[in-house]
Amino acid sequence: MTNYSYKCLKIVQRDTADSPRFVMFSAKAGDILNWAAIDRFTPESQNGSQRIDKPYKIKAVHSFFQVNECNTIPTAVVLGFRQGKISISEVSDCPNFHEISFSLPNNAAKGQDISVATVVDGQHRLLGMKSFNPDIFVNVVGILEADDVETAFQFIVINNKAAKVSSDHLRALSLHYKPDELADRLQNVRLNLNANLRFVGFANDLSDSPFKGILNLPNNKEDQRWIAPAAIEDAVNYMRSQKLPEFIEGDDMLLDIFFKIWSTIKSKWPDLWQPGSKLFSKVSIVCLTQFLIDNLLRQYDWNGLNIFDPEAVQPEINRMIGVLSQEFWSLSTEWTAKGLDTQAGRKLLLDALEQMVRNNRQQEPWYSDIGMIRLGA
Repeated sequence: MTNYSYKCLKIVQRDTADSPRFVMFSAKAGDILNWAAIDRFTPESQNGSQRIDKPYKIKAVHSFFQVNECNTIPTAVVLGFRQGKISISEVSDCPNFHEISFSLPNNAAKGQDISVATVVDGQHRLLGMKSFNPDIFVNVVGILEADDVETAFQFIVINNKAAKVSSDHLRALSLHYKPDELADRLQNVRLNLNANLRFVGFANDLSDSPFKGILNLPNNKEDQRWIAPAAIEDAVNYMRSQKLPEFIEGDDMLLDIFFKIWSTIKSKWPDLWQPGSKLFSKVSIVCLTQFLIDNLLRQYDWNGLNIFDPEAVQPEINRMIGVLSQEFWSLSTEWTAKGLDTQAGRKLLLDALEQMVRNNRQQEPWYSDIGMIRLGA
């Protein structure tokens, strides 16, 4: 048996017979995941309340700790301790100071549930912190004697009653701190005080961005201002319009896929990665992003791709870009259509990309039936 014990504060929030009691303590992330289960609500099992874990969120927590040794997460994860699974006793003469203890068998059968608690809120924080360092301490709020109904209720309330801090509040706070210090730390964890331009800032400044330092911004060198900021804004806004909650509720998954797409393009078509390239026109960045995102989401909708798994998404991006021809954007290929940065013009460009895929499938030259171009001699 493996024994666990934690000194804790016991809290009575509402002094009624039926209201739950709480304990507050800290424990190592790896230990918590040894004795607390993440019960998921899936088509196969409706016993839990947690959603399927998202690798992007886990990666974001890992990166949060990795980018700055001062970064911490003070907010507590919420656990529901199952009825009859733990012992709790008073410590010394302090009425609120207690100790909880429990034991786990060392040789549990495969599939046997030996957990003493379930994760109510904070599964991605726990998994991300464990991936960074299993010995890192996590603040915990535990609900004592929590049944399935109480666990589900708390999950729903926590995940539907939270309100984001307003941009004006963030700006007001920033006035009380050294602007550069705060901005740097926020940037590293993909937060930004300027909500309207945050994706432009991320694309220009983050180390994993293929566009780092080459946007048309005054803080970049004049000979490196290759890309209009509006191209990034419009491309990302298109992604956010696709009604995938993970593209709307946070920036990490959206940025990860956007950067993967354009990092792959950069590695596959290095000759096009230069100032003045047709690839860097606003309409090219927006339409190529739209084309690839549409195809990724189409496969996700038909259950052919787990878009939440970065390891699955990257090969698919490689495959799709490999079907397209970089000659379409080369200097030797003339685009005869004008006014492409319009609704009709963008449709022309998207139709050309679709035709390129069809040509590849039918083993035709890439340029067959693409009327908006004229090939060089």
